[in-house]
Amino acid sequence: MMVRISHVELFSHQGYKSPGQVNAGNEDNMVYAGQTLAVVDGATAVVKDEIQGMNTAAYTAHYVHDHLTRLALLPEHKDAEAHLLLAGLNRAFGQHIEAEYPQIAALGTDGPCASAVVVRLHEDSYSFGVIGDCCVAELGLDGNWFVAPWELHDEEEQRLQRAKEMLTSKNLPLNTMRNDPDVLADIRAARKRLNVDRGVFNGDPAMENFLLYGRRPLAGVKELLLFSDGMGLPGVDKVTGAKHAAMQMTENGCSAYWRGLKAVYDGDPEFTRFLRYKHMDDATAIRISFAPLMN
Repeated sequence: MMVRISHVELFSHQGYKSPGQVNAGNEDNMVYAGQTLAVVDGATAVVKDEIQGMNTAAYTAHYVHDHLTRLALLPEHKDAEAHLLLAGLNRAFGQHIEAEYPQIAALGTDGPCASAVVVRLHEDSYSFGVIGDCCVAELGLDGNWFVAPWELHDEEEQRLQRAKEMLTSKNLPLNTMRNDPDVLADIRAARKRLNVDRGVFNGDPAMENFLLYGRRPLAGVKELLLFSDGMGLPGVDKVTGAKHAAMQMTENGCSAYWRGLKAVYDGDPEFTRFLRYKHMDDATAIRISFAPLMN
């Protein structure tokens, strides 16, 4: 590479059901294997089915971690771009589920799915592929930002508003959203439009129609960040939240930024300030700093 990696920060933390009470497990995962980086965010399961003792969200993230790590280190994939690896892995995942777990495959859009961002470092450039609500952000030496953000849609915000109306009509607190059958039914109805209205990693080749991908020069890059939406800044639209999160992670580090984020959510235990489905989501980030090669 025309630049060298001078610093790496890897961060992941499971989410919280309530202040001080963690979720059963972390449904995020990451890959840091040679020239390949990735963050994957398993979508919260809407069914109780498990695979190898994991819920469908955690299993999907685990699958991406294991198989992408192996693929990334194979010599024949040395020059493959990030989005091609992601697309091929998605198809392989669909075939794997159909062959090994037909009862899970029969769940259709209620089955396993995830968001993901993959980056590959090439000789003088990097390629990226993004599906769903993960993000890659680049800080240049000139101070300018490039952000390949979460999808530009307000479908989730509309669902959250509907959920608020449902709970309000029943005189139920907003922090019980994920336990309400009508809210869960609305979430499952939205999932039937996956890879029709918005893309996810779930084994359906139609995911490829929604891939956000590109290739950018490494010269002039100061830092690269990959992160799941659990690291997003609340209270603003997702695109703005992604950029502000990236800025704060470069300034303070991923772990310190997350601690501040946790304090924000812990200050809103009733979900009245920041409307959301769970107290705090799983959160994962990779931060890579670069320096030019010395002559």
